[in-house]
Amino acid sequence: METVECLYDEYSQKSFVIICGDFNAELKKKEVPNSANDEGYILYSFLKNRYPVSTCDISPSGIPGYTYCSSDGKHSSLIDYIFIPSSKIDFVRSANIEDDHHLNLSDHLHVRAELLVPNELRESTSSRYPITISWRKASSEQQERYRSEIN
Repeated sequence: METVECLYDEYSQKSFVIICGDFNAELKKKEVPNSANDEGYILYSFLKNRYPVSTCDISPSGIPGYTYCSSDGKHSSLIDYIFIPSSKIDFVRSANIEDDHHLNLSDHLHVRAELLVPNELRESTSSRYPITISWRKASSEQQERYRSEIN
């Protein structure tokens, strides 16, 4: 989390920053006071000082309230997030947790957000890490279905 904090602090000086990924952090739920794990308290500390909002908080009702489910189905938790600055919440056109078991090769559900970003802010985007997908568990039929779904 320290690396994320440093990167966020560095890049948020230049433009707005979107942070997303598997944080293994379950944040405290209002209705369940002791629901956060240790990583959740660390993530909460990061968030409260910088004001990002999770797109999971603005997702429509009726979506899964979790992004991870154990193989035995006994435990589920919301640990995958997309965070954007609260001042940019108007950029979010849609947000969802995709319950797409027929396409999913992971034990995590996909967190998806569609943003409408003004052109003047698009110039300063950069990423150090290439996106890679591991296809080794997928059949050729699953790979083709996934490709057609994202196109």
